[in-house]
Amino acid sequence: ADIETGSGSEALDAIKRFELYNGDQKEPHWLGKKLSMKRTALMSPNLLNSARSSADWDRIIPTLSTRRGTLTVDGDELVLTPNEGNFSGYLTLNLNFPLTTKSDFTVFLEAISDDDQDERRILLPRVNVQAESKALRAKLSSKDYLPLTFYVRGAEPSSSAKIDFRFLHGGPIRFRQISVHAATDSLACEFENGVVVTNPGLKDQTYDLTKLFPGRSNFRRISASPPTDASDIPDKYKPQLRQALELNNGQSISGRSVIVPERNAI
Repeated sequence: ADIETGSGSEALDAIKRFELYNGDQKEPHWLGKKLSMKRTALMSPNLLNSARSSADWDRIIPTLSTRRGTLTVDGDELVLTPNEGNFSGYLTLNLNFPLTTKSDFTVFLEAISDDDQDERRILLPRVNVQAESKALRAKLSSKDYLPLTFYVRGAEPSSSAKIDFRFLHGGPIRFRQISVHAATDSLACEFENGVVVTNPGLKDQTYDLTKLFPGRSNFRRISASPPTDASDIPDKYKPQLRQALELNNGQSISGRSVIVPERNAI
């Protein structure tokens, strides 16, 4: 991702194709059909009062606070209803949770705007602790429930961490799921002929492959050799070349776990 396109270097292009074409095998579409995808953060506890599920409203509601709206439970859903009348500011939902150590955290919501808006913006979420990166804006729709993910890197510890969600004006908002996890928003994707694990965090992460992909074993890395004319690669991209060759060295992965470097995938 750090390599500029249009450089005119065949060796640079080869680095970008290592994983896409199974390294030295040069085999397109080698992974085959996708079988499953996991958000690994969901495998860790929900920080909202240790809720047993992402719809355990009895435990989740005490960790929530609102501005310019009220919360009610309607069947299996949590409903955030704006106050009546005109008011300044935005309908706001605050999620309050503890962070015992400096950590990434990931918020998962599944929600719908209960009105006639095709798009309803969620403003930039604000966090009350220092962090190395911020969550991004998002949008709701009245057409269907949307799964939304908000990822914050390197948040400082706090017994009362808080992230807020401010919604542009409209009708009630209905939630099927709300959860917060002290974990990196990694993906574990299973295909017919292999698996992919991503690490978007700013630190190396260790992943237990037997938990992520039960029933699969005998994992090995793809094998990639230095590209032709590797000496022509600009010095600023030499670290990417070294890392690509180290990650894709063709070796079997011994044991249950694998380390994926920061902002990388295997």
